[in-house]
Amino acid sequence: MASTPQRTLSEVSKSPGQFSPVTVQESPVSKTAQRGNLTGHPRVIRDHAADAYNLIQKWNTHQILGGRIIKNIVTLKTSAMSDGTLDTSQVYPTGLQEHCDQLGEVCAIMKEVSSTLKLIHKQVEAIVKLEKLKGTDRTPMFISWPAEKFGEVLLDVSEAYEEELKVKLCVQQNVAHTRCKATLMLHAAAWAHQPYITPRMDLAMESLLQETGHR
Repeated sequence: MASTPQRTLSEVSKSPGQFSPVTVQESPVSKTAQRGNLTGHPRVIRDHAADAYNLIQKWNTHQILGGRIIKNIVTLKTSAMSDGTLDTSQVYPTGLQEHCDQLGEVCAIMKEVSSTLKLIHKQVEAIVKLEKLKGTDRTPMFISWPAEKFGEVLLDVSEAYEEELKVKLCVQQNVAHTRCKATLMLHAAAWAHQPYITPRMDLAMESLLQETGHR
């Protein structure tokens, strides 16, 4: 491929009597004057919830940016292949390397997001084990969720983004070598669709933010 001037990623540019009374154990939050004064495990959980949210926003930003880069790749390759030839210059037109480098940077950041989400889950799981040892694992940490629920939600979220990352890396590794316009469009759709990040994941994150007082 011919060399072209490189640009940085930053340059490229969602009836009472029928029921028995229920006793709810007291949450640690009720003992603090302000949410910002939380300490111990509740504080750690709350901070991790904020970190997970910020990581997902970072992912979303680079999901959009990556989509723009792939659109540029599709346009460049489609134009080069318009005469029906399939020699090297048509498959790898001038300027393709620049876009591939930019897409590589995007995927590196998304990989970092996925890895950090997994780390957050592991740290929360450690808290869950400690709460079980203390015998407080059934006590709500904030409103209604015990520690175990936070671990379950963050596991689901981290696994979803890990699976989606595999799709992103597959697209990144193959889109430049595609010799068929239909396959180019398939790669673009695979990047945009995000099948593993479902509305259920969005609801889980929103519930996590509500539970920890970020909403």
